[in-house]
Amino acid sequence: MRTACGAGGRAIIQMKLITSFEPDEELDDEITQKTRDHNAQFTPNDYKPLSIYVKDDGGKLIGGMTAFLSWNYLEIKYLWVDEVHRGQGLAAQIMQAGEEGALNNNCEYALVDTFEFQALDFYLKQGYRQVAELDGYLGKYKRYYLQKKLGPA
Repeated sequence: MRTACGAGGRAIIQMKLITSFEPDEELDDEITQKTRDHNAQFTPNDYKPLSIYVKDDGGKLIGGMTAFLSWNYLEIKYLWVDEVHRGQGLAAQIMQAGEEGALNNNCEYALVDTFEFQALDFYLKQGYRQVAELDGYLGKYKRYYLQKKLGPA
């Protein structure tokens, strides 16, 4: 790597830019940590993962949620229920458990996104309100972002 001086005497460093569709988990973790370290100058670094698993009597996974708590938000990444068990209220129970866990950890809001072919109506029925809509996924789908105030109204 060679360096030279640019305007204002700042060093110009030659570098290698790498685009990868097979990410390096160690480098991704480093990027995440360095971003959190930067953010910690302004706000507490209180990231906490939250997972909910539902298993049948045989131990098979039939539903669950992956999410994380950050600052005062529950951010839901994935909510899934096996097709055989849909329509029985299981997704609502999972959401309630996640929201209760978030409340017990001082979260005030929940955030989730969904595509039009997924569960928009479900989230609306759970008390979420649409805060953003993006067009153009695959040229035909919309993505919705929803928010909910947790706790007593």
